[in-house]
Amino acid sequence: MNKILRALYAGDASILESSKDEHVLRVLTHLNNRLQDEMDKTYRWLAACTAAVEAGRWGGDRRVQRRLKLLRLINQCRTRLGLDALTVKDERWAYVGLHYGYGAIESYRKDRSVSFDAVMFTSIADSHGTPTALSFLKHTK
Repeated sequence: MNKILRALYAGDASILESSKDEHVLRVLTHLNNRLQDEMDKTYRWLAACTAAVEAGRWGGDRRVQRRLKLLRLINQCRTRLGLDALTVKDERWAYVGLHYGYGAIESYRKDRSVSFDAVMFTSIADSHGTPTALSFLKHTK
């Protein structure tokens, strides 16, 4: 299985033609689980200054590309097994749970159905600790 995975990640799908169905099925199951794990993760990069926003954009874009690649590898395995490829209308699905770039605070707030203060508290607590976040809340009241 690892040999097939390494070849697929390296861009060599030809290994699937010489692989047994049960091995391809195990790889497909592994890739499906990886994609599900990726989709279950939330990436939150709440920043205001341009340098920090760009750093968060790099991390978010990397996650989107990973999800898209996993779907492509899954479809290669499905095609090899004679199954229909999974098709999606557009790539918006790859951004589920990812909050980065300008507008990340509002996106995260809407996704969680929480107030702006709650998002700011979470962001400050993540980066500077709970005491600093509590101080923020005290000064906003």
